[in-house]
Formats: sequence, structure tokens, C-alpha cells
Amino acid sequence: MIAFATLFLGLILGVREVELVVGDDVAAVEVRLNDRQVATLSAPPWKLDCDFGAELVPQELTAVALDAGGREVGRARQWINLPQPPAHVTVTIVTETLAGGGEEHVARLEWESLAGGEPQAVAVTMDGAPLVVDDPRRVVLPPHDPRQLHFLRAELDFGSHVSALAEVTFGGTFAGQVSLDLTAVPVLAKKNAMRRDGTLDGVLVDGASGAALAVAAVERGPAQVIVVPDRGARAAAADFDRRDLRRVSFGSMAYGEVERTLRAWASLRNDQHLRFLWPVTEQQQGRRQVYDLFPRSHEHRPTSGGLYHLLLNAGQAPHMGEQRLADAVAVAGLHAAEQRQRRAVVLLLGERGGRPDPSQLTPRQARRYLEHLRVPFAVWTIAPGVDAGAWGEARDVSSFDKLDRAVNALGKELDRQWLVWVTGIHLPQTVALAPGVEGVELAR
Repeated sequence: MIAFATLFLGLILGVREVELVVGDDVAAVEVRLNDRQVATLSAPPWKLDCDFGAELVPQELTAVALDAGGREVGRARQWINLPQPPAHVTVTIVTETLAGGGEEHVARLEWESLAGGEPQAVAVTMDGAPLVVDDPRRVVLPPHDPRQLHFLRAELDFGSHVSALAEVTFGGTFAGQVSLDLTAVPVLAKKNAMRRDGTLDGVLVDGASGAALAVAAVERGPAQVIVVPDRGARAAAADFDRRDLRRVSFGSMAYGEVERTLRAWASLRNDQHLRFLWPVTEQQQGRRQVYDLFPRSHEHRPTSGGLYHLLLNAGQAPHMGEQRLADAVAVAGLHAAEQRQRRAVVLLLGERGGRPDPSQLTPRQARRYLEHLRVPFAVWTIAPGVDAGAWGEARDVSSFDKLDRAVNALGKELDRQWLVWVTGIHLPQTVALAPGVEGVELAR
């Protein structure tokens, strides 16, 4: 009935064009942003300019298809400024009138991918049987009984280990997208503050209505820290004075023992993993737009070494040209939330006398965005005398001892995090604690 032709995979601000794919039996489309109606379209072209605002915030974009009598006949939804897969595909079942008379049922596919504009392979099945795909945007369906429920699956392979999958049911009395709707809400609590039965029913509510959110599960699982080091962070770590390490913590330890200690220095706990995200961009052409991607390291576990060792030895961005710290912090928050694990983001500043930052976001906007996502955020200065400037409060980690204490404190905070899984998909900033709740707080 209806689907979005414009698929937003990146971070979105301001006015953007939104295009829809609409079936022939649709008379009008209502477009809503966060339950606020922004436009009504009643004829092709099914396009509009939508203002997503000046603040980077998770949002819900919905298109409701109406028939000539004003009844809802279909609905499409996409989440804005929330974690997305690197590729996404939508499927709309439409009926087309043939030039010589008669009708044809067609599956219309729309996609967007960070791995390139066109898929390398497209596989479509209907009720388990493969269909011929001559044109990936328009797949003709075989004759079928519209009174029966049918299942269509479309899988697109873009290469580079990136693929997209859509599963749609149609016919009979039901049509819709098959999905599992759960939201992971990170909270801070001591172990003895969690319910004995492992649930928190009645503790989390919808912030607007006050309605209690049903809890499906509570877990801890692994944690992930994403570190955004600026251009000077690595050199600042290399300038740490090893004589100070001996004097403060290890006395007359032998050289080999010092080297082994340095490798493990400032390590996270065993269930806490670390990635670097570098504040420089690489461009990738999608189907409809060019994306700025921030390169990331692979995941480092405590056995790989501590933060000091990894910063010096775990590689760096392919090029360290003009850096965009605020944009990188926002993307790091998005990646941290994407894993649906316990999480935190650390900005590591090592440059003195900050250079102009060509980011599209300001530090305040980036910090607020991570608050909306409920991703804890810290700013550390790893060189003496570094001014954090617009980033505000920062922690000095400019020595072995200070860095170790900061990592240890971060590890303790991650230990307090739990993930509460509630039924349904909820914008993270709309989830609140019920009045009077003690011993539990939302992560931020």
C-alpha cells in the first residue's frame, strides 16, 4: 500500500525531501513526525519537504495511507537519528493496470545502502518459491488468490558483507511488515536494587502518558566503550614519562615487568570491550546521497591490552586530516546504542590550543544527542594544559596514575548498568521512571 522511497540512514537535521511509494488504491497520505501531522498529500508526486528541526534528536516519521472514504489502508514508519543497519529495503505490493487492459500485481522495492547504490544480487521469494527478478525495483508477482494470506521475502546483497532483508505479508485480512518490537533501555542500579524475579514491571513508563511499559527481560551482558581520540591523543600518550610510572606505582620493577604492566595498564573489566572511532571522514556514495563515514577499529577485549597500549599500538585512521570532533561524538553515540549493550562514549583530547572544528554539530548538540540516546559520555584530557573548551567539564588523565583511575571509575559505572527490554519500539527520550522509584536511574 505505502512505503518510503527516501530512507534515512545517517543523522538528520533541518529540512529534507521525503518521497513515498503509494499504491493505486490510496486516495491520500497523512505524514506525521512524532505524532504531529506535518502534511497531507492527495495526488502524485508523493513528495514533501519535512523539517526535522535544529536539534539532533531521535524521531519517528510515519506515513498513513487513506482510501477515498478516509479509512486507513496502510502505514509505513521509519526511525530518524536512531541506529540503522548499513542497508535497508522496503517492499510495497501494488496493483498496476496494463496497457492492453487487465491488472498485474507487483512488488515495488526501494532501498538505501552505505555500501553502494545498487545491489549486487537480489533474491525474492513468494510463499517460499523464488521469483524471477528482471528489474529489482519492480518484481512481478505470479497469479495468486488475494483472499489467502501470502508471504513475500526480499533480500538484497550489496557486497562488503552488507545486505538488507524485508519480509511482508499480504492478502487475506492482514498486511504488514513482520518485525520483533523491543526497546533496550539502559538503567543504572546496584545489584540488590534489581527485583528478585529479574524484572522491573511498573518502574519504566511512557513519559508523555505515564502508562507503564511492559518489561520483557532484564540483562547485563557485555559492555562497549567507544573512544574518540583527537589528533593529539596518541602523541600525548607517547609522552607519558615512564620514570613517573616507576616512581608512583612500581618502584624498582625490572624493565621487562614494566613493559608487561604497560600493556595491561588502564584495562577495562573482562566483560567490557573497546573500540576507537576516528574523527575524520570517508565518503561513500549511497543510492540517493553521499554519506560521510567515520572509520572504526575492530573490537578490543581486555586481553588485547589496556587503553594506554591500544592507543599507541592499535592503529589509527587511514588519514588524520581535518577532524570533526562533534560529529564524530554523535556518530559514536549512535554506534554505541546500535549494539543494544551496556555502553559509554569517551572523547579523548590531546591537542593544546584547539583548531577550528568544521563539524555540522556543536559540542552542545552532540552532548544533548547522547543524552537523548541514553549513552553515558565523558571528556578526558590526556595532555597537560588542554582546554576542553565548549565540551565543558573534563577529567585530567595526563599521567599513568590518572588514566588508570579514570578507566577504573568508568568500569565501575559500566558495572552499574543494566539493560531493561520493554515491549514495543519507543523513542529513548520518551521513556521515564515511574514516580517514587528509588535505587534505579536512567543512564545518561
